Amino acid sequence: MQSPPCKQAFGYLQVKADSPDEVVQQTEHALREFAADHDLQLTDLFFDDGTGSRQAFDAMVIELQQQRTTHVLVPSMRHFARNPLLQNMMLDRLRHAADAQVLELFDEETS
Repeated sequence: MQSPPCKQAFGYLQVKADSPDEVVQQTEHALREFAADHDLQLTDLFFDDGTGSRQAFDAMVIELQQQRTTHVLVPSMRHFARNPLLQNMMLDRLRHAADAQVLELFDEETS
């Protein structure tokens, strides 16, 4: 019997310009493992540069709508924003614009 196909997911990260490549690669790997453990296929990663730009986030929202992908993986909610109010605004946008469910690898106290 064939298993059902995995649901697609996108990953989202804020990456500072001075972040070591190894750290970014480890985070990508952790997102892929997390996806596999939750029967998700990580199909794309979106990176904002940590300067407050939301270009990748905006592009991800559009892709979520177009591809009907319903899951977004983040290392922690702090990758959306450090401020809880801004985090909630971004989460609301994902829910309302794309009916997306956000899953975080680590809660904010462990990341």
